[in-house]
Amino acid sequence: MSKYIDLHLHTSKSDGSLSPEGIVKLSAQYGLSAIAISDHDTMEGYYDAIGYAREHNIELIPAVELSCEEENKDIHVLGYFIDGSNAEFTRFLETFRMHRRERVYRITEKLQELGIDISGDEILCGLDDASPGRLHIARALVQKGIVANTPEAFRKYIGEQCPAYVKKMKLSVKECIDLIHKIGGIAVLAHPGVYLKDHLIHLFIQHGLDGLEVFHSEHSFSDTKKYKQMAQSYGLLITGGSDFHGPHEDNRPLGELKIPYSYLDDLKQFIIDRTVFAEDSWLLKKSQQA
Repeated sequence: MSKYIDLHLHTSKSDGSLSPEGIVKLSAQYGLSAIAISDHDTMEGYYDAIGYAREHNIELIPAVELSCEEENKDIHVLGYFIDGSNAEFTRFLETFRMHRRERVYRITEKLQELGIDISGDEILCGLDDASPGRLHIARALVQKGIVANTPEAFRKYIGEQCPAYVKKMKLSVKECIDLIHKIGGIAVLAHPGVYLKDHLIHLFIQHGLDGLEVFHSEHSFSDTKKYKQMAQSYGLLITGGSDFHGPHEDNRPLGELKIPYSYLDDLKQFIIDRTVFAEDSWLLKKSQQA
């Protein structure tokens, strides 16, 4: 029997609409064997989902999606098999969440200047420890009848180059890759077809990028083919995920992408090989010092 995976899912701990429990249950309904909850700048969803994943016999991969910037472009890097207990990483995520909350206030202030009745407190109320983002604001604009749907909110108000857009705190892609490596993870460029900046991939490889998210809901057949060939050509890992944010949220449905489990096997083998190489290098260094 074929086994399938989805390594890019969001929960209500960032900008997804389903709870970690809801994501796990829905993944089980679609027969997925393994998933990665890759929330924006937080791992709270992953930790909350561990027990539910065990209950539904779904393999849960520790992951995160970090916000980066290159050439004034918003770039996302996925980290897999990361050590979320690392103290430095925990402090980094807390700083990012604090800046995300500040950004909500700045965006809503700009919306108020445009005559829209909305406040930062209104957006953040009830989010608790979730990592807030523009999608939360977009949903509020839909609920108020300001826009018909969340894509319209981004196009008219809060997307890049729009009147209420506010840049968020970001690291460079190199800094994101280095951070992921520092906590033992695999650094993967999320949805490369979205950026329309393929020339940057070569730069990211020089920075130590480990893989490409070849399979993604917004990738066309030709995109998938192109990035798969690119990954194979440069010896990069291949991953994939729906980037699901919740039912009726966007055109990123859960369960439609049939991503073979073998790609997750490749990630696991990469971790093993890197660990063995590090141990061998340490032993070689010690022997040379003796």
